[in-house]
Amino acid sequence: MLLILIGSSARADQGCRTDPVSGAYECHVSGGGSGGRGDPPPRHPIRYLYTATVGGVDCHYWSRRPGGIDTWDPLNDPVTIAVTTGSPRCVWPDPETRAWEVFRSFPLTAPAPALEPPEAGIVALATYVSVETVPAPIVAAEALPDGRLLQVQAQVAAIEVDWGDGTVGSYRPGDARGYPAGTVTHTYRWRTCPATERDTTVAGPCHPTLAAYRVAVSFVWEGRWRTDPAGPFQPLDTIVRTVAVDYRIDEVQGVLIDP
Repeated sequence: MLLILIGSSARADQGCRTDPVSGAYECHVSGGGSGGRGDPPPRHPIRYLYTATVGGVDCHYWSRRPGGIDTWDPLNDPVTIAVTTGSPRCVWPDPETRAWEVFRSFPLTAPAPALEPPEAGIVALATYVSVETVPAPIVAAEALPDGRLLQVQAQVAAIEVDWGDGTVGSYRPGDARGYPAGTVTHTYRWRTCPATERDTTVAGPCHPTLAAYRVAVSFVWEGRWRTDPAGPFQPLDTIVRTVAVDYRIDEVQGVLIDP
């Protein structure tokens, strides 16, 4: 325990206090004389001392959570003094900032979509996007230095599809199922073709610039946090994970065949 004596002697009833910033116990006394030992300083109001690295800086902080240096044990006075005088107090981010750090550290996966028809779509016929597995919510909890419990959660809140022709849709995760149950669908108006076919009309008109549509399927991960176990969660915005595939669109034409 850090003890600063100002003057020639110190007594607990002569202006002694615990500095709320440094945690030091200070006694301001007046008068001379050799004096005696005086009364021992009181214990620090927060019992456990911890060390950490915040922003690349070694620092210390006080906590009521057991497991750190027990500063109420006189045998730990030397190490308590060494830690509190040898490093600054930790400056922690606020809980929401820390929740963002936890949210970004989660293994937020991208989807593995399947398109139907699988090889190529058909003009005027719906194309389905399905996702076989939607990840379960991710949950984490950690103790903050002030003793509060920070809870952070992430879940797939939506599936977004950029169909590659200027159409973008947002869907519920459970709706990305295959034909005929799914509702994540889109109907294309133009077939795609390689550049060598764009100036011909043998197979009918096709997209003037694309050999395939670039279809991008995304999981929209939504984060939230709280420090009150009985209180509501607060939103953390979203993080998107995307997979893109090239998808051709063909056209079915009727051809008259002589018998």
